[in-house]
Amino acid sequence: MWNLPSYPASHNMGTNRMAAKASEGVVDGWGRAHDVPNLFVSDGSTFPSSSAANPTLTIVALAIR
Repeated sequence: MWNLPSYPASHNMGTNRMAAKASEGVVDGWGRAHDVPNLFVSDGSTFPSSSAANPTLTIVALAIR
């Protein structure tokens, strides 16, 4: 684990929890909001944390899916 200082530009992570039940999270496994019909969240906010690499390719893959 590397503790690094925060940078001025970064991906927001972990603000929209992904969960099977609406009582436990904001979106389901497909990124669809539990409470708003036909609303999909396709960014890094559904990830609980981030690794050392840029998450952009994973975000794009989930958006295409």
